[in-house]
Amino acid sequence: MAASVVDHIIPEEAFPGMSWRSFWEHCVATGASAELIARRLSTCKRGGESAFVAGLLHDVGKLVVARNAADEFGKIVERAIELDGDFSTAEVEILGTDHATIGGLLAQQWRIPEALATPITHHHTDTPSEKTEDLVKAVRGGNLMSKFIYGGYLTDHKPQITLSDISAASGLDENAVETLGDELRERVGECAEVLSWGTNMPDKKPAKAA
Repeated sequence: MAASVVDHIIPEEAFPGMSWRSFWEHCVATGASAELIARRLSTCKRGGESAFVAGLLHDVGKLVVARNAADEFGKIVERAIELDGDFSTAEVEILGTDHATIGGLLAQQWRIPEALATPITHHHTDTPSEKTEDLVKAVRGGNLMSKFIYGGYLTDHKPQITLSDISAASGLDENAVETLGDELRERVGECAEVLSWGTNMPDKKPAKAA
């Protein structure tokens, strides 16, 4: 399902200041982080699997905007860099909405299960449902953990993330968060096939014709 979603909305062009391949690596690492966090928050293995897919797709709204509103997306990238990496604020300023909301609407349209749709919609905000609270925490914490270990995808910006930030987002204590690093690297190493989906994403701005 995740492969189908990505295949249908893969971006068609590169944007100065952003690396799509680093973006996809971030998505995969977020999925892996979310899986590890979810398994600490719950003993349910299926919760870990759902967290992985939700983490993988958490930024799908950015792909939608880049594919369908390229000019606006270019402006968003520029503004996000000015705002120290705050994509959501840049999106609201330029589009009047953000990627999480757009991703949630896409999830509804494609009838993606609530367990996946809610973390996509609320990975920057509180969840309205206790039923999916752990998955939202897992994806929210996984998003920060991915940036903490691997950095971001804005080429002119380095995320400033702390263990305390990840702890607050995930609901795990800082000692538990600290132990995730080595496990995350190992888990991402097992995701070679999923990482390969990003090889077709454009990574350099094409030169303009003379």
